[in-house]
Amino acid sequence: MTSYHCPNCGKEISFGESICPNCKANVTDVWEQTPQPKDSQPKVAPGMGTPNSVNNSPFPPPISNNAGTPFPPPVNNNVGAPFPPTNPNSGSPFPPPVASSSPFPPPADNNSFPPAQPSSSPFPSPTPSSSPFPPPAASSSPFPPANESSSSSPVTPVAPISTAYLEIPRIGAKIMIPPNVSRFRIGRNEIQGAATQALPDLNAYKNISRKRENSEHFIIHCQNGQYSIEDIHSTNGTYIGTMKLGPGVPPQPLKDGDKIIVPVEEFGKMVQLEIYFRMP
Repeated sequence: MTSYHCPNCGKEISFGESICPNCKANVTDVWEQTPQPKDSQPKVAPGMGTPNSVNNSPFPPPISNNAGTPFPPPVNNNVGAPFPPTNPNSGSPFPPPVASSSPFPPPADNNSFPPAQPSSSPFPSPTPSSSPFPPPAASSSPFPPANESSSSSPVTPVAPISTAYLEIPRIGAKIMIPPNVSRFRIGRNEIQGAATQALPDLNAYKNISRKRENSEHFIIHCQNGQYSIEDIHSTNGTYIGTMKLGPGVPPQPLKDGDKIIVPVEEFGKMVQLEIYFRMP
């Protein structure tokens, strides 16, 4: 085995080292002057020849042109070309089309189809009087003309309330007081009969004058257009504002917007049923 030594200190160095491990000298000159070992040389297979051999291959050498490419030079278009030469004016390899080769006649000068002749149609030209149906007459409609003023039926206004009444918002009730009655009794039947919305506890209606067979709770008096209220010994009493009406209390005058309170029992708890007196 070949050994290599540093030219500076003489110590042995490994193949390919650039710095001596002993004296740190540059030993790259050793490898430039020393031939490479056999292992580093390229291997040549049998039949391939040596790297410097020329034309030792069993295959013929490729054809080379002036540019060194292995492909043959392009064929001149003017000599031996399978296609006709390119037209320099159009740039297309195909000959220009012949104008008269089309099987169809040339179009007209205005680039459109020839105008239709009025007499070429097998059907007669339509005339205003040729329709088989007569023109509609103004009076031919079976319905009368619409009148803008009568297009919609007029809305009949709601007649205003012309008499006093009692309003109970909680149950959506209105109880009209007849104008020709001097005494108008209000009780359980009147209140429940005028209700449009039920109370949460339906038994609350029974608590209104429950000890009186006729279910009367209070009376509205009317004399000479003046109204007043009187409690008729109801079970829970009647209030006008904060004033309680009961035995020994004379009728109290009423004016528009006065609040009458009738206590009722809902689910075991006393609540106020508010009644408003309204004047026309």
